[in-house]
Amino acid sequence: MNRLLYRLTAAAFIAPLITACGGGGGTRAVPATTPAQSGPTTPVGVSQAAVRGVQVAVHLPLRNSADLDALIARQGDKSSPDYHRFLAPAQFREKYAPSAEDLNAAATSLRAMGFETRMSSQMVFASAPQAVVERTFSVKLRAVQSRGRGVASITRGALAADRAATLPQSLAKLGATVSFAQNVRHVDSKLVSKTPLVLDNRYSTTGPYWFTDLKQAYGYPSYQTANGTGRTVAVVIDSDILDSDLALYFGHEHLAPPVVERRPVDGGPQPFDPTSGSSAESSLDVQQSFGSAPGAHIMLYGVPDLSDQSVIDAYSAIVEDNRADVVSSSFGVCELYYTAAYQNGTDYTSILEAQHDVMRQGNAQGITFVAASGDSGAYEASTRLVRT
Repeated sequence: MNRLLYRLTAAAFIAPLITACGGGGGTRAVPATTPAQSGPTTPVGVSQAAVRGVQVAVHLPLRNSADLDALIARQGDKSSPDYHRFLAPAQFREKYAPSAEDLNAAATSLRAMGFETRMSSQMVFASAPQAVVERTFSVKLRAVQSRGRGVASITRGALAADRAATLPQSLAKLGATVSFAQNVRHVDSKLVSKTPLVLDNRYSTTGPYWFTDLKQAYGYPSYQTANGTGRTVAVVIDSDILDSDLALYFGHEHLAPPVVERRPVDGGPQPFDPTSGSSAESSLDVQQSFGSAPGAHIMLYGVPDLSDQSVIDAYSAIVEDNRADVVSSSFGVCELYYTAAYQNGTDYTSILEAQHDVMRQGNAQGITFVAASGDSGAYEASTRLVRT
């Protein structure tokens, strides 16, 4: 399949986790569709995490990393014989992913410590009761709070570690890292705009914008030239959509609405709520994606929140499925928030490095990742430290 290939920079890719530094709206996840765990009803006063378990992503380093970067560059070079010769997941695993021996060793070690495990090309996803997770990695976990517009709120289902994890020797010798959500949340661009700039739309000078307004503003080709036929767009977001809303929107444009394929990750997204900014963002993302490419197939990778864990789970699911040509993430965060200067002296950039490796796999497979650069962009991170 011929696919567009765009190299993703660190700034673009960090979209889903923190607060106030990016644009768009949403949350993040790991390799999709973790089946809901069955178990006893949670006793009063005992958290779901304590009984049903906490999931963590244990990432192992890629092999032949420099060669992978060179391949991705050649795949985007029209003069190269490797131009648009993308890999299948099995080909990526054979040459660039951690060895099966190392992944199995990590999974075996985790199971011996009380975890249930499953694997992707690069990671072992491990779940265990909260007490086991805390004891194994020498951390304390607490509910994630996001600070938006001066108001603290709980990010549903996400737990943050109070310090960087200490890995057991069996994992450390494999070069593993483990990702916990940090007390920072990816934010919707609508919530952080300080100086809204309103341009003319097709009806007035006050917005909002139909997809045809954006097609004109960005010089998109005509539908007769390119309308996305044969392509798949994956939208990562933490809310479901309302099909009747899509029917009304596209009916206004005399277009048949998309039949959106839902792909739940980590239990799936929040239900549609007309008062929720996440639901508005989810609807907007699908409307603009399909409006720009009405021949494309739309997949909604729905996650329960925009925590680091959920986001990396979603991206892992996308590269393992290998069905998407383009991945849209309309949420943002400043990557500086993962550095020691913004985290009371603790460096969490290994989370970003793991996400970067997942996206490099996607690039090698021909998947384009786009994220909201949004509103405040990188500027707010330079003016305000966010403490957890």
